[in-house]
Amino acid sequence: EFKYINICELLVQDLADEYMEKFSDCRCSRCRADVMALALTKLPPKYIVTDSDDILILINYYKKKLMI
Repeated sequence: EFKYINICELLVQDLADEYMEKFSDCRCSRCRADVMALALTKLPPKYIVTDSDDILILINYYKKKLMI
């Protein structure tokens, strides 16, 4: 079954803990949600259509393509 996902959201989820550890003292669930919301507010959405088998491949692809 195909579904659409915001690849930017998955990338932010993937990198949130790393950046919070680097720049912040608190990594509680509330602060993590705040960081995610702030990051996603600043990023344009990037929706893709995929099935569940391809998600990890696409995350790695877009991580390399979209990361600064």
